[in-house]
Order: sequence, then C-alpha cells, then structure tokens
Amino acid sequence: MQNYYLLQPEFLAWIANAYASLIADYQFLVVRFEDWHIELQSNRCIIIFYFDYRDGGIDVRLKPARIEQVPKPRFGIPVAYDVYSVLHHLDLNYRIPFPKQVEALSKDDEVQAARQYLEAILATYARVIREACTPFLEGDFSIWVELSGLQRN
Repeated sequence: MQNYYLLQPEFLAWIANAYASLIADYQFLVVRFEDWHIELQSNRCIIIFYFDYRDGGIDVRLKPARIEQVPKPRFGIPVAYDVYSVLHHLDLNYRIPFPKQVEALSKDDEVQAARQYLEAILATYARVIREACTPFLEGDFSIWVELSGLQRN
C-alpha cells in the first residue's frame, strides 16, 4: 500500500486499544506529539511509538522515565532502545511473532488489510512487552549499560 499516511490519524486509537491493559496496569499517560509519534509515559518507563507513513513501518522503543534509573557510567548510553534489541539481548533466540500481511484484492481491501495488519503488529508488540519486558515497565533499567556495550560490538 502506498498511502499509509491516510491511516496516520488512526494510530493513536490503535495504540490506546492494543495497550489498554498496560495503560491501566502501569498507569501510563498517553501523549500525542504528532499523528506519527505517540508515547505512553509513566513515572517508571516510557514506551515510544513511531509510525512511518512512507512504508507503514512501526518502531516501538523503551526508555527510562528518569536518567537516575540507568546505572553509571551513563556517558554514551542511548536514551531508548527498540523493543527487538532489548528482547534479543534477553534471549538471543527470541523472535517477535509478527503476523503475516495479507494480499488485498482491491484498493478498498488494501486499506482495510493494511489497517488490520498494523493493528495486529501493535497488539503483538503489546503482548511481547507485557510478557518479556516487565522489569522495564516496573522501572528496572539495570541492564541498560550492558545492552549498550553489546550494541557497540
């Protein structure tokens, strides 16, 4: 699909729907910076979502709410990491079970298929974050420095 920008205004609703239980359980506040940049913010963790309207890609990142949550030395440590890198660090064999994209038969079907696919990706990320990233959701970023060192190598 070439017109992903048509779906941009729906991004916030998809996140609110897919992350409803995380928002409630971890007291996240939903902050919209742009149609393509949404954050879930709590006093322990921030989940950042970027929607690339050019290709329909979704980037989900985790970051601590405060720099004090990251152990020293902090110099040169990235502020946020994508969820895949975090999960790969925790388990080298882990693969995010993304849904398969379905081929559309018409232009109307193409928009609906893209919508369903993107919603499914966000739901997959929500499930994976809940299952594997609980320490970060609870504010434990003690592996952040270690993760940074592995990414440089």
